Amino acid sequence: MYSFQFGDEAKRKAAAAFIKPLLWGESGPTPEHPELVLEAGDVLRVVSFRKTPKQLLAVLQGGTRSAPHP
Repeated sequence: MYSFQFGDEAKRKAAAAFIKPLLWGESGPTPEHPELVLEAGDVLRVVSFRKTPKQLLAVLQGGTRSAPHP
């Protein structure tokens, strides 16, 4: 997982418009390039798993900083 923080949301959106096609080679994830790009506020995260673990995805989408410990 890679996490990038930009100066503001507008800069993150501009970066995402460049990063997504560069990463995937198309308009969205493909079987060859299944990475997820998650955006929130001024933060852009690239999650690079063939199958992202459900708990990790839930934490990332919920904005929690760390995974819960059992």
